[in-house]
Amino acid sequence: MIHRTAIIGGERIEVTWSVAENALEATVNGRTYKLEFRQVGDGAYWFGWNGLSIQALVTPQDQGYMVSIGGNRIPVEFLESAKKSRDNFNLPHCTGLPTAASATALAEWRRTSVKTVRQSSSRP
Repeated sequence: MIHRTAIIGGERIEVTWSVAENALEATVNGRTYKLEFRQVGDGAYWFGWNGLSIQALVTPQDQGYMVSIGGNRIPVEFLESAKKSRDNFNLPHCTGLPTAASATALAEWRRTSVKTVRQSSSRP
């Protein structure tokens, strides 16, 4: 398992992950996600998770990655490796970083989407 500290929306998030074939296991702030994934293009990933089919576009940025999921743009910065990962974005040994950025953004997207649904469903 690889461990990094990510920054999303100014919040520090601990992330660990491992990639094997088309499977990604990521733990984001103590919550574990097991995802099926495929790289479907340059910086484009498909994830299968809990019956959902989700696409993520990952773009290297000065401070990490911008991950687009479902029309939402989520900046993800890995503190320990931002420059190194950007410099080596397309090298095979670094494939895990954009994938982990996607998983981290996916976890944040899920957390905020569930929060929004809960808030809207509690309104009269």
